[in-house]
Amino acid sequence: MNFYYLIEAIVKPLLIILIGAASFSCGRNTAVDALENPTKKIKVLLESFHDPVKDGGNVDYGSKISDNTYVNRLLFDQRGKLVESSIFNSMGDIASKDTFKYNENGDTVEHAVLHTNGSVIHRTTNKFDSSHLIVESLEFDEREKLIGKQISGSDSMGNHKLTYYRLLNNTFIKTTEVVSYDNRRDCYTFINGVLTNGKHMVYDDDGNLQETIQDDPIRNEQSRVRYTYDEHGNKIGMVALMSNLITSKVASRYDSMNNIIETSTYGVMGNMISNQKHVY
Repeated sequence: MNFYYLIEAIVKPLLIILIGAASFSCGRNTAVDALENPTKKIKVLLESFHDPVKDGGNVDYGSKISDNTYVNRLLFDQRGKLVESSIFNSMGDIASKDTFKYNENGDTVEHAVLHTNGSVIHRTTNKFDSSHLIVESLEFDEREKLIGKQISGSDSMGNHKLTYYRLLNNTFIKTTEVVSYDNRRDCYTFINGVLTNGKHMVYDDDGNLQETIQDDPIRNEQSRVRYTYDEHGNKIGMVALMSNLITSKVASRYDSMNNIIETSTYGVMGNMISNQKHVY
């Protein structure tokens, strides 16, 4: 079992470099970008994995990061929007980096995946309508060649529909179609024009995901995942079923600040498979 350490800090951008150097014992190649306005505060979230240690029959967790694991760092802007997600190896060198840009309404207008040297692997740009629904999404490779596109439309009943096309042999082929209803979203996957998977997500009136139904028409199988929430909207339970038989359960606990403090996973027989504890 591994243990998460979650560390939150509200700092000025100038201090981020110092935090990065202290946390990873290495100031090189941490890819901390200078922000346009250094007076605005942002939040930094560091996540690391630690091995359990037994002490007199009790289980504790050491401060040393587990071997061969990574440290995640998330940077947020003053609106609380994620602007950068970086993963570092145990030596403090950056392993991967994603960046995000938003419009004045908070919609994600660009997502870029970068090489360790900062060059782009692929980039996605989005356009939205007045209802914050995607009108068009374009995906480019490292040479800025268009390799995928997502087009907005409506089905025969007037429900919002997104169709995704992928470039294959210089031709755009439909690979995914998503139809949104009031409290449900249906996602269909195609290979060479043949339906291979259907996923249906059901939400409550507060927008919480209640159930996910996965259809496999090739194997003629159906799986379900059901979710429960507490009065604060925190996800406290998850049950996975295959052919109406329970295959696993997940239970989570939160503190008074609605921070998750423990997550336990159970198998078919009710035995605990894993347990994660979180400290803030």
